[in-house]
Amino acid sequence: MGPTINVECGDCGYAEDGLAVGRGMAGDRDDEVWPVSCAQCKAVVSSKINRTPVVCAKCGSPDVTALGRVAPWSPADPVSLADYTRRRRSGRGAPPSLDPNAKLHASTANEKFRWGDRVIKDEPYRCPRCGAPELRAATRPGLLFD
Repeated sequence: MGPTINVECGDCGYAEDGLAVGRGMAGDRDDEVWPVSCAQCKAVVSSKINRTPVVCAKCGSPDVTALGRVAPWSPADPVSLADYTRRRRSGRGAPPSLDPNAKLHASTANEKFRWGDRVIKDEPYRCPRCGAPELRAATRPGLLFD
């Protein structure tokens, strides 16, 4: 089961709710989704991030940018290094904590959400609608998808 997040632009008011992050219980690494900003349809959608090329799940455009960044595992994460290493070697990716309070996934104070090596920080991102660097993510505690 994976958590969901919301994004909202403080400038134009654009918002998307319930963006899936990670993968469901039956999915594999190729099924992991992550929020991407699409330049073509000007929306933030959850797209399969481990497939090449990464395309917008809404319009199919490859002109997408993943929100956040890739950051290596930290000893502060709620997963043991042995479990992390075992899962990475098997190709299943880093195991997230199942705690629905996504802020607990963060390894530093300015991280809003973490799934494996991917991190959304508590900082503004560029809004796909108006272009202003005012798009922020918010976690949805307790809401999971499968």
